[in-house]
Amino acid sequence: MHLRSHLLPRPSASSPLDDRAYPTTNTSQAQDLEGLHREIYGMAEQMRIMNKNNVVLIQHLAANNPPPPPPTPVPEIQRSCCLHHSGDDSQNNRSMSAPVTMDALIKQTDPPFTKRVIRTWVSSRFKLPTQLKIYEGKTDPMDHLDSYKSLMAIQGYSDGVMCKAFSATLKGSARSWYKKLSLGTIDSFDELSKLFVAPIS
Repeated sequence: MHLRSHLLPRPSASSPLDDRAYPTTNTSQAQDLEGLHREIYGMAEQMRIMNKNNVVLIQHLAANNPPPPPPTPVPEIQRSCCLHHSGDDSQNNRSMSAPVTMDALIKQTDPPFTKRVIRTWVSSRFKLPTQLKIYEGKTDPMDHLDSYKSLMAIQGYSDGVMCKAFSATLKGSARSWYKKLSLGTIDSFDELSKLFVAPIS
């Protein structure tokens, strides 16, 4: 209250206060205000220039650095299968869900396929039929092969896809057999089938 009354002119009978009366300022205050105005204007001008430069830089970066290509989706083989444990009826047909990527399958074993088969495109939505059972080499290989071929054919999968996905149905001695196949020698599922039904050692 004291400061406000110090800045306001003193009322007098000849000049009553109205809403047009303003506090008076001395010369040093006027210079300070003028300096502040200049400083604020200078800062606003600097911000305008910086914003303009940012726009130019962003345009330059966008033009000279195109966005990276979208990542290539990793094809997945997802399956829900039934395990068959011979001799233990309480454990028969136990279901298991195991997502396996095609890259992981290829890295687990060097593929025995020719380049033509290896280059076969596999959709990222590819799934093995859920009715397929894991083959461990303890039962008739022809039964597993017939089941695999018919279920894959119903789905309309190509010969190359059938070759690449077959190893995902193998386990135990059957998997060991698959790992021993010579690299780059199998060019069709028919060739793989003939080797598979031969005695597994």
